[in-house]
Order: sequence, then structure tokens, then C-alpha cells
Amino acid sequence: ILDGEVVALAPDGRSDFQALQNKIRTNNDGAIVYFVFDLLFYRGFDLRGAALLDRKKALSRLIGHSSRTATIRFCDHISGRGDLVFASACQHRLEGIVAKRSDSRYEGGRGHEWVKVKCLSRQEFVIGGWTEPTGSRASLGALLVGHYRTPSQLVYCGRVGTGFTGGSLRALRQALGPLARKTSPFHGRAG
Repeated sequence: ILDGEVVALAPDGRSDFQALQNKIRTNNDGAIVYFVFDLLFYRGFDLRGAALLDRKKALSRLIGHSSRTATIRFCDHISGRGDLVFASACQHRLEGIVAKRSDSRYEGGRGHEWVKVKCLSRQEFVIGGWTEPTGSRASLGALLVGHYRTPSQLVYCGRVGTGFTGGSLRALRQALGPLARKTSPFHGRAG
């Protein structure tokens, strides 16, 4: 059993989440890559209790160091100088890095043995509603978004109305329509 991530790559070699979503939606499985970074079980042996670097060595022997054109690619561990690796990732406009303790055991889900360090300053928002379209726009106007101040308190942040194609607006309206409700999900007033 392997642990990794499936990505679609842009022509410059960077991962492209939107391209991956498009491939999944259209059932097009071409030009995707599986980056494998951990080996959990092998030939009946549970390796989760072994140190990360030992699991990586076994994974390297299993997969080998693959070429830039392979569909399955081994992700090696870079020891030391995390600050330089992180700076390089940000310079190349990547999302960030995942830093893991080299002696750590495998833990499913989030734990204390690894941390995701993001390059970009961004915030994740929750879609709480939408406005109706105006003018020549069809399907929906803008998304109303918020963030959770507490686990039960969704706070309105603003509207997102640019960057959509006609097709994405139709798809959003179709997906959001059945989720509509009569009351606002936002705590307090929504702009």
C-alpha cells in the first residue's frame, strides 16, 4: 500500500489543481502523475511503525528513481536545509512543502510528525450562498463566502464574482441549487 498524491502537471512542470479537477470531471485520465512518497505495507509486512527514511529506502527499491515522463514517480526525502527547499518552492510559485521528521512513524491524518508549510498567503473560504445574475451574466452573479470564526459561527467575508466561465457558472449553479436554504448561514449580516 502506497501513500502519494495524484496531480495534473502544467507544461512548466508545476502541479495544476484546476487541470486535475477538469480531468476528473471529464473522465479524461491522460497526463496525470502519481507522486509516491511513502510505503505503508509491502508483501504482507506493516511498515507504518518503521522510521520514514527506512520506508523511503524500501519505496525507492520498489519504484526506483523514475524519469520526468513516468506516470508513477518517487518523491525522495531531502534532509536538512528546509529553509532553502522552502525558499526554492516559493520562488518557483509552488504551494509549499511538507516537512516530516526523518525518524517518524506513519500516522494517518494530521499529526505532530509532519507539517505543511505554505508559500502563498491565502485563506480558505466556505460558500454560503450566491447572488442572482445581472446584465448579460447567466446562471449566478457572485458567490457569497465566509470563514468559520468558531466551529459553529460562519462569518461573511465578501463576494467572489470574477474568473468564472459560462460553463463553470452553470456547473456551480447546478451543484449549489439543491443546497439552497431560506435562511442565511452567516452569523450576523451578509453584505
